[in-house]
Amino acid sequence: MAEPPALLLFQGDSMRARMLLRTKMSAEASLALALAVVAAATAIAFTGTALAERALQPKTTHDVQGREDCLSCHPVGGGVKPSPASHASYSNSMCLGCHPAGAAAAQPVPPTAAPAQPAAAPPAPSTAPPAAATSQPAPQQQAGPSCMDCHKNPDLSMPLGNGEKLSLFVDEAEMSASVHQGKLTCTDCHSNVTGFPHKKVQFASRREYSIAQYEACKRCHFANYTKTLDSIHYKAMAAGNQNAPLCTDCHGAHNVSVPNQPRSKISQNCGKCHNDVYQAYSKSVHGSALVNGGNPDVPVCTDCHGAHVIREADSASFRLASPEMCARCHSDATLMAKYGLSPNVFKTYAQDFHGATVALTKRQSGDSWTDKAVCSDCHGVHDIKSFKSEDPAQVRKDVMAACQKCHPNASTNFPDAWLGHYELSLEKTPLPWLVRAFYWVMIPFMLIGLTLHIVVDLWRVARNR
Repeated sequence: MAEPPALLLFQGDSMRARMLLRTKMSAEASLALALAVVAAATAIAFTGTALAERALQPKTTHDVQGREDCLSCHPVGGGVKPSPASHASYSNSMCLGCHPAGAAAAQPVPPTAAPAQPAAAPPAPSTAPPAAATSQPAPQQQAGPSCMDCHKNPDLSMPLGNGEKLSLFVDEAEMSASVHQGKLTCTDCHSNVTGFPHKKVQFASRREYSIAQYEACKRCHFANYTKTLDSIHYKAMAAGNQNAPLCTDCHGAHNVSVPNQPRSKISQNCGKCHNDVYQAYSKSVHGSALVNGGNPDVPVCTDCHGAHVIREADSASFRLASPEMCARCHSDATLMAKYGLSPNVFKTYAQDFHGATVALTKRQSGDSWTDKAVCSDCHGVHDIKSFKSEDPAQVRKDVMAACQKCHPNASTNFPDAWLGHYELSLEKTPLPWLVRAFYWVMIPFMLIGLTLHIVVDLWRVARNR
């Protein structure tokens, strides 16, 4: 039986629809395949380019252990990663700290680095006998990167909040001459530096940086550091005076040396802040002998004022202790004999009214002020003069002027009544010496005679019974 015309028409339309669908799907598949091929080719091209660039980079051939700071620019096995892209801001000395010149020359040149040069002509044959073989020194192993690779650059600096620049340059010669050479490393003092790039720090001024850094000294010198806490300098610092001296102001930072070599350096360091006092001291009998002659026997600032526990020179306790302070040298018989001075000046002072009163005041209270004369009232403080080098008339005038500080009505003959440090002798002071000799004989004679009289009297009384 024949199919109806309507059914035949429907079947034809269905077949055409399926054919159109298959054609569309085939086209979409072809397009997707083409896109995948293009993407794969692009990926391969980029990968090849990266591998080619990576192959041309010099490899890190050394071990990275202990050099982890380098990884901020040079990843493991990846060669050189420019950071920043241009190294124009780096100095040659910074580069050569890690890359010695000989090592750079030994690297193979990439094929694209330079055009090929024509081969050189072979050397002409030589008729000279071969030279003796000379032993070549073994190549020295290059040291790893260190702090000095960057800090030996004189232009290295750090900006401060007040607009100044803090120089970060370290002089290698000064560092090598320091007493810390071979004993301390950079990070022993700069303990806050733990890696590279360094942690950013902010300081308003150079002085603020010095104050923040100087306490590093106490890790090794704790005893001396604690002494400074009782010093007048620390009290000034605690009161807000940022110019009060720190450890590094007296001893230096990278150029720390033996503080008393030469001995004159001690007073010169103090003169950085106390210049007027140093100028007066340098012209005194003590200072001139030190500055001009290098005399090691004369006192420097720290002999009187102390080194780390520096006391207030205008305090009552300092004034009461000053005679004994002078006596440390002027009672040394051996030292005084070198300069023809009497070692009994402190003894004669202590036996005088002035010295006896000062000693009594000190025993009663070490913090009580006394206006009785001490050494510095008569001889001066930093401007002490030698009585031997001056004219005798000038000496008498100076002594009278010193007496008039406390005795305003003193006349020109007032100093003659005070023997002071003078030791009695038949040559210099005959009358007082004869009076004293008389009493030396008379007083024992009277005591012995009185004792004998009492003994004889007692013996007579006992016998009459």
